[in-house]
Amino acid sequence: MSFSKLFYLVPFLISSFIFSDCTDDVDVCFSLDGGNLNYESSQDMYGFQFSHTGCVTDADGGDGGDTFTISTSPSTVLAFDFGGAFLPAGGGTLIILEGDVSEDCLY
Repeated sequence: MSFSKLFYLVPFLISSFIFSDCTDDVDVCFSLDGGNLNYESSQDMYGFQFSHTGCVTDADGGDGGDTFTISTSPSTVLAFDFGGAFLPAGGGTLIILEGDVSEDCLY
């Protein structure tokens, strides 16, 4: 089962994402494959942030883990680079999430 979300792009940080049907006017689409949060993006990504219900115990790896500093709290995952590094438009595994992760616990 897959889901799609839209990141609102702002300079140096993608601040939020919402559910979307992943149409042509959507900049970033996501799917969850086990703990892998996969993405397809038509825009460069300078970071990301999303909330969760406490289901994520750790987040690292993937393209985001290789590029950004990742911070995980009991309710939020935040990733960006202090020097302005970014993920170029494209696709792959954004981040590997650990815990009891499902579509329902990410928002």
